[in-house]
Formats: sequence, structure tokens, C-alpha cells
Amino acid sequence: MSAPRRSTSRTRVRGIYAFAKPPALQGAFCIQSGDTRNPKTDGGHIVFIDKVRIHVKGGDGGAGCMSFRREAHVPKGGPDGGDGGHGGNVVLEADASVSSLIDYRFKHHFKAERGTHGKGSRMHGATGDDLVLKVPVGTVVHEYFEESKETGELMADLTHDGERITVADGGMGGRGNIHFVTSTRRAPAFAELGEPAQER
Repeated sequence: MSAPRRSTSRTRVRGIYAFAKPPALQGAFCIQSGDTRNPKTDGGHIVFIDKVRIHVKGGDGGAGCMSFRREAHVPKGGPDGGDGGHGGNVVLEADASVSSLIDYRFKHHFKAERGTHGKGSRMHGATGDDLVLKVPVGTVVHEYFEESKETGELMADLTHDGERITVADGGMGGRGNIHFVTSTRRAPAFAELGEPAQER
């Protein structure tokens, strides 16, 4: 009777390199998933490695708005441009119901939702939704350097169901022109652009 198989996971994120193993298999010998030639064992159990490398990018921040309300005796009606929304983050989350990284085998690029632009009447842009990528419990995440093909330091060891790590931060939204009013500049005709998101 063959011993039950226990899966491990190894994830590479562009700019990040990830390696995942369930806690019970820490220090075990591993081979790549699907390779049945000379399988290494740990206590009689065949151990497999599931590995991928993906590229992630947070959502860009929305631009602030340059707008003026109409009001008597106020230069150009007065500024009332709203702020841009913040971009969403890319998050890795350990999920006990996920057993492999098959979802990332053919799709390698993931991007969170961007923040929307601000509007007049002090209406702020909406914040972009976070993009949550489910991975098996035991996933270990490392930074990966494309040019040197080397892995960096450990970023996270997701050993518990529901544990999360943000791997790409979204950009901050730009400020509208209501933020740039001074005693000498009563009608600023400019606003900030949103910040670009982190990309790995």
C-alpha cells in the first residue's frame, strides 16, 4: 500500500521568489511536481514541489481634479477639485482549501484595480479593490531578481489559514486643487497626478 502523498508549494514572484511547504515538511527533501523519477521521501511519504514565478503590480493611484465652483465674489468661483482614489494592493493569502499552484501555471501577470480620478464639487475618487491571490498553506515567499536569476531574502512564510502578505502596494491618489490654496494663491490651476504602484 503506497503512502499518502503530501504536497508542497514553491512560488516565484517576479522581484519576489516564493517557496511553499506545509510546516510538517520543513526540512524535507523535495522534487518537482509530476517528476516520478527517483522521488525523494520524508518518513515514507513522497514529497512534491509546486513552483511558479509570477509578475505582480498594484493599482495606480487616481489623479486629483482641478475644478472651480461658481460663487459670487470668489476668484474663479473657488477651487473644489477632489482627490484621486488610492490603488489596490496585490495580496497573497494562505487558503486551506487550495492544494496547489495550478491557477498560476499559465497566467503569470496580475494587476490590482487602479483608483479612480477625483471630480469637481470635492468628490473624491474611489479606492481600487485589492487583488487577493490564494495559495496553499505553507507557502514561502522570497524576492526574485530577474537580472541575476537569484532569490532574495524571505518575505513571508504563510503557515496559517487566512494569513496574508502584501506583495505589491497600490499607488497613492493625487490631491485635488483644494489642497493648494494659500493666502497669495487663491485659485490654483493645477492638481496632483496619482502615484504609480509598486511592481515586481
